[in-house]
This record gives sequence, structure tokens and C-alpha cells, in this order.
Amino acid sequence: FLAVSWAARTLSRTRTISLKTLFTSYAYVTVPLGLAAWIAFSVGFVFINISYVFPVISDPFGWGWNLFHTANYHWTPYVSQVVPYLQASALLAGLAMSIVFGDRLARENYGDTVAAKRSMLPVMVFSTAVTLGLLWIYLG
Repeated sequence: FLAVSWAARTLSRTRTISLKTLFTSYAYVTVPLGLAAWIAFSVGFVFINISYVFPVISDPFGWGWNLFHTANYHWTPYVSQVVPYLQASALLAGLAMSIVFGDRLARENYGDTVAAKRSMLPVMVFSTAVTLGLLWIYLG
């Protein structure tokens, strides 16, 4: 990410902001991306394995109880056809939040909106590349 910060500083054509400041500011852009990646990962196995909940709540200790008459339910993946759409939506929402957040940080760092937009270009390319990579990993 240091290279991204260096490219952002170079494209902005402004030397008033240090590379350290840009690095620490733009590092916050990765937080929504990471959160979205974690959500997309979790959605993948939570929705597929949700049917395990029914036998467990009926027999929580494995002692042969059948409290809710669901102890003999078998594993069935529910809404598995929706999972890729939810994963893609989560990743694209994380990308959008990252870009909006990065734009806000760029405007705070640079008073000039033209320099801020030029500075955001490498950050947006990096964020988009990470999102496309995660989409390829999760969706195949």
C-alpha cells in the first residue's frame, strides 16, 4: 500500500502532504474492503449450514432430547442459489464505501478538489483490483 500512497502523492502534483500522512490516511480505505470480504466469506457458509441449527436447538447437549421435534432434521442447504448474489453485493458495497470514504479523506488532506481526485485514482484502482480478486475467489 506504500506504492499506492506514493502514486497518489505523485499524481496529485502536490508535495505539501507527506507520504506518511497519505499512507496513514489511505490505509483506512481498506477497512470497508476487509469488512465486506469478511461478510462475503461468512455468508458463504452461514446460509449453507443454517439447517444444522434445527437439530441442535432441539437437542442442545446431544442427550437424545427432541424438545422442538426437529432433532431428526437432516442437513439441507437453504437458499444456496442466493449466496453468490449476496457475496457480490457485500463486496461491491464495500468497494463503494471505500471509494466514498477515500474521497472524503482526500478532500480533507488536500484543499484542492482536483488534486484530491487525482490522488484518489491509485487508491480506487487498488480497491477495485482487490474487489475483483475477491469476486473471482468467492464466485469462481
